[in-house]
Amino acid sequence: MERKSNAWLILFTLALGFIMATLDVSISNVAVTTIQSDLHLTAAAGAWILDSYMLSFASLLFLGGSLSNRYGIEKPLLFGLSLAAVTSVGLALSVFTENYALLAVLYALGNLGIGISVPAMTTLTM
Repeated sequence: MERKSNAWLILFTLALGFIMATLDVSISNVAVTTIQSDLHLTAAAGAWILDSYMLSFASLLFLGGSLSNRYGIEKPLLFGLSLAAVTSVGLALSVFTENYALLAVLYALGNLGIGISVPAMTTLTM
C-alpha cells in the first residue's frame, strides 16, 4: 500500500515539474513585448531574446541528460526542481525592485534548473 502512495506522489511531482517548464516557456513568449517596450528594443531584439532563451534551454537539456546519466536520475531532478522553485520565488519578489539585471540572473538560474530537471522527468515518465 505504501508503494502505491509513493507512485502518486512521484507522478504529482513530475507533473508539477512539467507545468513549471511549460509556464517558463509561455511566460517568456508573453513577456517579450513588455520587455521590448520597457527597454525600447526593436522587434529583432525581442526575437533575439526569445531565441537566446530557447537555445540556452535546449543546450541545458544536454547537460541535464549527462548529469542524469552520471549521477542517477534523482539528484539532478531534485536539484533542478529546487533551483527552479527558489528562483521562481525570487523572480516574484524581485519584480518590485525593478532591477532588470537581477531579473535576468534569476531567470537564467531558473532556466538552468528547468533544463537540468526536464531530462530526468522525461526518463521517469517512460
